[in-house]
Amino acid sequence: MECRVTQVIRLRDLGGDTLERVLVLGQVVGMHVDERFVKNGRLDAVAMQTIARCGYDEYTVVERVFSMTRPSGGGDAFGGRGG
Repeated sequence: MECRVTQVIRLRDLGGDTLERVLVLGQVVGMHVDERFVKNGRLDAVAMQTIARCGYDEYTVVERVFSMTRPSGGGDAFGGRGG
């Protein structure tokens, strides 16, 4: 993915003190994908053997994907408080 930085946010702890860490947000402006991994107009993450970060120093390779229907009435991503 080709991205452009939109925000750099200095993180704070629960007490409001500034941490020595930042969160960098960006917008995807381009995708560069080998056509071998596009099936029916969608990216085939299994064929690509996509690597996903689990946390700490652990990673995994995507070997299977599944679909899940979102439950109705769940509100938005901010719990109904708006965005």
